[in-house]
Amino acid sequence: MATHKLTPEERIARFWSYVDVRGPDECWPWTGAGGRQQKHGRFTYNGRLGMADHFSWILANGPIPDGLWVLHKCDNPPCVNPAHLFLGTQYDNIHDCLSKGRGRRSGGERHWKARLTTDDVGLIRSSSERAVVLAERFGVCIGTINYVRSGRGWRR
Repeated sequence: MATHKLTPEERIARFWSYVDVRGPDECWPWTGAGGRQQKHGRFTYNGRLGMADHFSWILANGPIPDGLWVLHKCDNPPCVNPAHLFLGTQYDNIHDCLSKGRGRRSGGERHWKARLTTDDVGLIRSSSERAVVLAERFGVCIGTINYVRSGRGWRR
């Protein structure tokens, strides 16, 4: 049985069928196959497996020049909204990351995943309440409370 090779139009339609297209300013999450750790979407185009955000850029803007990366204004790796994408060098990507507090050296409240503030940490460390009560109050797990209390889990 012969396999049907997709036309460029069919390939583009297939690509967009894996995108949750929302408002023009919103993120458009990739719903197809994921890449390493399911962060960036993966899509096959021109016979090669590549990143979905790259294909979105190519559809909207043309080829990606050598040495440039597709970066996200929204800091949301699964997003393929062309309005959220821009080109830059590896240096630009690192600078963007650090300027938004997502670098390895950002700690405490500045850490991009922080749920606790410096004031919250002070209250947790000075409180005699049980960890389970504090965890519920601050919306974190008991392990986080214990980690903060031990002094290992928070940098100022």
